[in-house]
Amino acid sequence: MHYRNQHGAYTYRWSGDILLVTIDGVWNEVCSTNLHGDVLKLVQQGRPERWALFNDCKQWEGAVPEATTLWFDLFFKMCVEQGMVCCASIMPSHFIARVVKDFTVQCSELVPTHNFLTTVDALSWLKERGFRVSEPH
Repeated sequence: MHYRNQHGAYTYRWSGDILLVTIDGVWNEVCSTNLHGDVLKLVQQGRPERWALFNDCKQWEGAVPEATTLWFDLFFKMCVEQGMVCCASIMPSHFIARVVKDFTVQCSELVPTHNFLTTVDALSWLKERGFRVSEPH
């Protein structure tokens, strides 16, 4: 599935027991709220009992503070409630990884969460946790 407009953009789909989410652009509250609603519908249609989130942020350009708060309070917490047991995110740079460090710590209080700079490292981390991984397309 794909969503794009002036509020930001994202795609999402299952790959086995991993939910692949790609985010890009500059996000506001509308994009965070829409992602929550779309993914909630997806997981309610059927999901693995135990699953991982692979969050590809390579094209993400940032967000207003309200968008990140909603992303955590609506989307991330819903994912945990629906069976997500860990989250691997790819960051576009060391700088962005530093910017979201406190946010990553907050997520890590709920489930193991780690930021990476490469897809290979993120997928290796998920594989170590028992997830079937394949290169996202």
